[in-house]
Amino acid sequence: ARPPGGPRCPSASLLLPFAAAVLPFLINWAISGSIESTSSQAKSILAEPHLDVRHKFLVDSPKVWFVIVKAYLSFLQLPEGAAVPRYTVTSGAALLLFALFAFLPRRRPWADGRVLLFLFPAAVLVDSLPVAWSVHLYRYQLGFYPIVLACYAAGMGRLAWFLTERLPKRIGAATAVLGVGAALFAWAPSATNEYGRVIQFYGHNCENILNQQVKVGRWIERNLPANAVVGMNAAGAVAYYGNRSTLDLLGLTSEGFATVYRSGIGCLLEHLRRMPPERTPTYFAIYPEWFPYLKSS
Repeated sequence: ARPPGGPRCPSASLLLPFAAAVLPFLINWAISGSIESTSSQAKSILAEPHLDVRHKFLVDSPKVWFVIVKAYLSFLQLPEGAAVPRYTVTSGAALLLFALFAFLPRRRPWADGRVLLFLFPAAVLVDSLPVAWSVHLYRYQLGFYPIVLACYAAGMGRLAWFLTERLPKRIGAATAVLGVGAALFAWAPSATNEYGRVIQFYGHNCENILNQQVKVGRWIERNLPANAVVGMNAAGAVAYYGNRSTLDLLGLTSEGFATVYRSGIGCLLEHLRRMPPERTPTYFAIYPEWFPYLKSS
């Protein structure tokens, strides 16, 4: 902090974010007896019950990290797995400028920004933990995406500041405008064409939810008895609109099912057979291909 008397590094105040980060784990522990969330049990490679599969995931992690970084640099656009050069070159330059100006010049008003240089690899590491880490336009990477965009903007902004400070006024201003304008021009297709497709994709997904899960949930609310127990493949609109007791077979909202589901369909069937009768599903609202052999078993 620049004001005299403010917190400095090292300071006890730096522990506050870590204390806040611990809170969800403590809540999980108090409610379920485990610090691990059910979504982590259902989706994390660290919760993979088969050791050989988990080992392969972890060995392949560096390749995943590289793809995630490439996706960030390419504005989450990787057609056929390849990065778009006009995005990656410009984004890489902006990120490099951000890192460079975090240390230079020596008298700089932005030294605290260096914390993002540590946050970036940490985010890439966390983003790689879901088994299906690349699904739905990199949805697991979107949480950190605003920080990435801020780094790009700060990199170009710091370059513009440096040019206006070090060069004659008119030349510096013109050069700064040229540099920032070139970056915006390179990024323009992503902000217009590509994100336009994303908006359309999102609309189609909302339409799918309306015509499938919402419609099924409303049918359940109108037609099934009040004491029905509905087995689902994932919690969501079916449970919300159905207004009935549910059992999440993937384990996102039903404790104890995530690890069973990850262990295989046979384990899932055995777990269902051993449940108390009042919790055994009386109906299923699922995608059958998600649970092979369930009907025949």
